[in-house]
Amino acid sequence: MHTHTYAYQLRKSPAETSTTTPAHGQRVRDERTQQSHHEDRPTLAAILDDVEAAREAQLRSIGGTTDDLVTLAYRDAVLRILSEVRTARSRLDDGTYGICTGCHGRVGDERLEALPWATQCTRCANRRYYELPTS
Repeated sequence: MHTHTYAYQLRKSPAETSTTTPAHGQRVRDERTQQSHHEDRPTLAAILDDVEAAREAQLRSIGGTTDDLVTLAYRDAVLRILSEVRTARSRLDDGTYGICTGCHGRVGDERLEALPWATQCTRCANRRYYELPTS
């Protein structure tokens, strides 16, 4: 089994001046982040292409049908990531890359650098995985 590390650097926007209000400053930062993602689109698309190709190769290496539960779980994980990568590519194409699907805020640059196919901010992802449903 091979693990992969993905690293790229998004362009950082200049710091906001003290003459802007917090809400205005956040909106400007969000707009600059979206512009940065647009400008970095070829790089991001290439990264997603590489990840997709690697995951497809992993699927091919698993082979045909098996009764091994570990192999089945591994295949499911690879298929899930492959689906998330394809969703990220679609979001990059339609201009919603970097916008959280949960709260519609920004997905942080650090999270996108670690997980380029992330569709949720850290807060929403944590809520999704760690909070118990209320009855």
